[in-house]
Amino acid sequence: MFQMISGWGNSIHSHTVLKKFENDLILSDVVNVRGAIPRGLGRSYGDSASNAGGITIESSNSSEIKIDVTNGKAVVPAGLTISELERSALRFGFFPHVVPGTGNVTVGGAIASDIHGKSHHYSGSFSNQVLEIEILTADGIKRIIHPSGNSSKLFWATVGGMGLTGLILQATIQLKKIECAYVTTKEVRAKNLETLLETLIDFNKSYLYTVAWIDISGKYTGRGIVSGANHSVMNELDKKQSRNRFMSSKIQTFRIRYPFKSSAVNRFTVHLFNFLWFFKPLNNRVQSIQRYMHPLDGIQNWNVLYGAGGFIQYQFVVPFQEEKVLKIVIEKLKDSKCSSPLSVLKSFGSESKGLISFPMPGWTLAIDFPVGVPGLSMILRELDELVVAAGGRVYLTKDSCLNPKHMKAMYPQLAEWKNVKRNIDPNNFWQSDQGRRLKLC
Repeated sequence: MFQMISGWGNSIHSHTVLKKFENDLILSDVVNVRGAIPRGLGRSYGDSASNAGGITIESSNSSEIKIDVTNGKAVVPAGLTISELERSALRFGFFPHVVPGTGNVTVGGAIASDIHGKSHHYSGSFSNQVLEIEILTADGIKRIIHPSGNSSKLFWATVGGMGLTGLILQATIQLKKIECAYVTTKEVRAKNLETLLETLIDFNKSYLYTVAWIDISGKYTGRGIVSGANHSVMNELDKKQSRNRFMSSKIQTFRIRYPFKSSAVNRFTVHLFNFLWFFKPLNNRVQSIQRYMHPLDGIQNWNVLYGAGGFIQYQFVVPFQEEKVLKIVIEKLKDSKCSSPLSVLKSFGSESKGLISFPMPGWTLAIDFPVGVPGLSMILRELDELVVAAGGRVYLTKDSCLNPKHMKAMYPQLAEWKNVKRNIDPNNFWQSDQGRRLKLC
């Protein structure tokens, strides 16, 4: 039976047949003219984990995890969430090298998106910590693939491959040893974009985790707050923290009970929020690492604030020498009277080896747009042109409307990825709405 689903942005909806993954799943049983796509918790923003008219295979919610405490290697089912991985790892004094801004994504989804986090300038992408993947390919065979050796081509097509090479079943992850479940944080206000960029670069030299919130609201556009954190050491903890140094701090959550028909995110509310956020007390303290890494996870369904029409999150990266693009984008949004409360700026380190992975050295900016913004489609097309001209790219996990022409220009290894896809899936069993839109399948 077909069901209506959407991505986290709630702006694109698809009728699909949802099928729960089972260990004895036989792909021939789910053959459909429009194939199938794996889906974790539905936290990709657009249409990358939906398959209109076809099958959508949901990950199992197995929480079984095996951690070798002698070397920090974890064998993890694909349906395990990042938060669950963190909590299991912390019990033994470990933590993943790379985690995203939310813990509510699955490990399979993290691999398929080759996610990045606040540590990218130091640790790179999620795939850097993945030692092995077990994947179910279109021929019904379960394969073990590695970042080097005979299976490396499929491995690097799978990480960042948006689920189009197969269904990830399990992964082996390399964890890092830490002293406690806390981080020591520092925040600094920056009065304009130039100062914000300079401060972020300085923080990269001193902190393992860095990120900047940037104000995009009228005349104050460009100012922001830079945040940095390092894993705490024992002499930084108070007595209570020392007694529970590896205790995972469960994030207190609540759910917005009544859906918003209209977006609560508008120019007035964004200006007010951004003003209050810029002048909030700075966070210079020792705190739970999970609370620092996943600040929005306290609101389970914050996406409903954008109303029934939903929102689009647009994230791009441009090389370091193209800072002017950031200025142009911000001015263009200002002229268009676009305001965003959740605009995040980071810097990336080394480029991922994933053939269509997003991260590359440079500046990355993520911006939320309510769907009701006048002329939004034209604004996004103009931003795409700016990003392409600067040698940058758009993040496929956040993408909702990228043009296939731009996809080819943004991802120079796309032809090689398509060749791997054809060889492992000649009949295009694995496909998605985004894959068809971008001519990936």
